[in-house]
Amino acid sequence: MNSIRNVAITLMFLLFPCPFVRAEEQAGQLPEDGWWIRYFTTSKLESISGNVREYTIKATYSLVGTVVENGEKCRWVEVNSIFTRDGKDGLILSKFLISEKDLLESEEPLDTIKRGWFKSGNNDVRAVEAGKGITRYNTRTVIFPGLWHKAEQIDKEQIVDYQQGKFTILEAKTRQVTSPTTVVKTGRKVINQKDVVEYTGWFHRTTSPFIAAAKIQTKIYYDDQWNTTFNDDVVLQDYGKGAKSSLPENN
Repeated sequence: MNSIRNVAITLMFLLFPCPFVRAEEQAGQLPEDGWWIRYFTTSKLESISGNVREYTIKATYSLVGTVVENGEKCRWVEVNSIFTRDGKDGLILSKFLISEKDLLESEEPLDTIKRGWFKSGNNDVRAVEAGKGITRYNTRTVIFPGLWHKAEQIDKEQIVDYQQGKFTILEAKTRQVTSPTTVVKTGRKVINQKDVVEYTGWFHRTTSPFIAAAKIQTKIYYDDQWNTTFNDDVVLQDYGKGAKSSLPENN
């Protein structure tokens, strides 16, 4: 009787999987070319003067090609970002070649690109040299797994409600990064700027090895005094296969 009951319980879990899952470790490989994933980001900026600005970003990341250079496997990654700010949309399209190892392991993978292409709005496509010229948004860095290798596991629930379904993740990873102090000139003033960024990310098998959702808080200090805070909420919108490059002539 017990064996029959155990079989019934096993079948129940197989047929009706629990929607509440623990945070999952990132897989050690990237999906095949053609795979894409889209995130929706809500960003809120609060300045020391009390001004508050909000904007959104819909960003699609696609794996659109594989090449081997100097014995190293590299992947073409294309990012299509639509910004909505003050009721107006803007488009930024970028494409970069980077080693698969750096995509999986580097904390700042966009610092190690081999070459790339960049297009803003209706402007012409321009070439980007290795490690230069591609704007690094927090959202871009946070989706890759390398940032999370040194993160701490915490109990923090997140519900992800996207176009293919809904699931709840019970654990998150978190880490805080403080940038080196840099000297910045603003008008006639010279100030010391320091950024403190707190990352919280949720992982799920559907998006592995990338995030399913994340929250990013960036506090900017001038001469050790708080000046501006950015709060970004990033959540999975959809993912799939069959992506093609928008810059086919630039492979």
